[in-house]
Amino acid sequence: MKHLRALLFSLLALLFVFSCEEEDEPAPENYFVANKDGVKWEAEKVPVIGLREGENYNIEDSLHIAGFRADGRIHLSVAFTGVGTYKLPNKGVARYYEMVGGDVFMSAYPLDESDENAEVVITEWNPDTKTLRGTFQFVGKKIDANGNLTSEILPFTQGEFHGKVSNLD
Repeated sequence: MKHLRALLFSLLALLFVFSCEEEDEPAPENYFVANKDGVKWEAEKVPVIGLREGENYNIEDSLHIAGFRADGRIHLSVAFTGVGTYKLPNKGVARYYEMVGGDVFMSAYPLDESDENAEVVITEWNPDTKTLRGTFQFVGKKIDANGNLTSEILPFTQGEFHGKVSNLD
């Protein structure tokens, strides 16, 4: 009987230990986040993800992804062919707009074309549910008031996005 009690107590203790483990929180349905110059930058609104099918225009499909905050906007575009890695600037573009109040543009940081690590990676694409997931990284180079590129750079790393794709016509 002592062995039975000890076994029962051990089983209950194990059950308690395993039931108290922390569970990972599920990822939000729609998100757009990155590190902007080493600081977390998270979109305040649902990301806008649009697909323009080029079949009707005799061009490649293009995918446009944007994350918005009151202080800025990140915009990514690639010549879309499905899941895969899109090296920039060969297969697309990236740009950051610095803003005030969400509607006044202060400056622009287009892709620094010498950035050899710039890319958008589509990790999941479900054409039936129209959901897309991916990552990105790029370095933007500031444009001055005269439209000339400056030496000021702004790196974006560890970028991630997930959301529902809408068709653009």
